[in-house]
Amino acid sequence: MSTEHPTKTDKVSFVTCDVQKFNLWWTAREWSYRPRAEGVAGPVQAFESRLLDFGNCTTFGELDAVAGKANAARVLVDSGYAERIGEVYGACAQFNLIPTKGVGGRTMKLPWTQSTINPAEGITGSRGGAQNILLIQFHADTFKSRLYEMVCGRVAGLDWSVYKNIDREYVAQMTSEEKSDGTWKLKRGRRDNHLWDCEVLQVLATDVFIQ
Repeated sequence: MSTEHPTKTDKVSFVTCDVQKFNLWWTAREWSYRPRAEGVAGPVQAFESRLLDFGNCTTFGELDAVAGKANAARVLVDSGYAERIGEVYGACAQFNLIPTKGVGGRTMKLPWTQSTINPAEGITGSRGGAQNILLIQFHADTFKSRLYEMVCGRVAGLDWSVYKNIDREYVAQMTSEEKSDGTWKLKRGRRDNHLWDCEVLQVLATDVFIQ
């Protein structure tokens, strides 16, 4: 029984979205990895990650079109914006998106957990009855730290990249947070960190869906 990694390379793309009051910020990123050989234990290791595109839109229908263009295997959506939680759950049920929720502090024993929820939750006047959907909760600081290590080139064997002549908006948002006293926070004078949050969800997607 072989214990070496096979030479075959698989690729998978994810679209991830940070929900704001009027906009849906998103990134589309491709991850290349080699599947585990038979008999090999442990997580699959990605060795190349490249940004396909990023942007913002106003409707979940537009986001679904972005996912189609990127041939995304999964679309992960932040569900932490309280004023839109019902709308987010409804869109996730309609377009087969996966809602996520970041948890701060040290309240999680595992980096991420999954459960099922009723997508009608949070919708005033809803009578329920909708089919349950998957919800992923994750420890935000853990995945922000993992992303930072990738961006800095500190993950052995992984080439994490953006495309040439990347827009300044992307750079500004990706450098909007810093770790202070063990917790990730917005830097003084910064406000927009939406693309950073999208890239955090990209790291989460690889942890959950690349098996």
